[in-house]
Amino acid sequence: MYVMQWVSLEIRNGVLYRRFETASGGGQFYQLLAPRSIRNELLRMLHSKAAGHLGVKKTLDQVERRAYWSSWKTDTELFCRRCTACCQYHRGKVPPRLGYLQDMRVGAPVERLQVDPCGPYVAAGGYTYVCTAICSFTKFVVAWPIMSKCAITGLFALWDPATFGH
Repeated sequence: MYVMQWVSLEIRNGVLYRRFETASGGGQFYQLLAPRSIRNELLRMLHSKAAGHLGVKKTLDQVERRAYWSSWKTDTELFCRRCTACCQYHRGKVPPRLGYLQDMRVGAPVERLQVDPCGPYVAAGGYTYVCTAICSFTKFVVAWPIMSKCAITGLFALWDPATFGH
């Protein structure tokens, strides 16, 4: 691989570089011919240290500007896909939303309630969640603390007359 590129190889200050010109004519620059022993450290620095966990495309751009080895694209893609910090945050392509908005015609108060448990929050007394209920007709909102997000807890709170001020 390197023999075919012999004309573009140069030694500068005792380090082997490859002279590279971009296909778009963006200029000429020198790429370090990275030995196997420093490739992982180089990828780690370019992916996470320089700008903070760049995506695959931006990391490929960073590597292309600075270094070269025969399998640099594949190695860079694999490194980015195996990055633990990136895998914890980005879980892949978001699936398409299949449900459409539906008409919410209601004719009386408390005919339809929208209930949503939120949390966990830091609170005293074991109440770590907040359950909210919104009446679709009147837009009246009620919020109350609950200890867990299980369905039975929210159901008991809805049946309690004190929840809606009765």
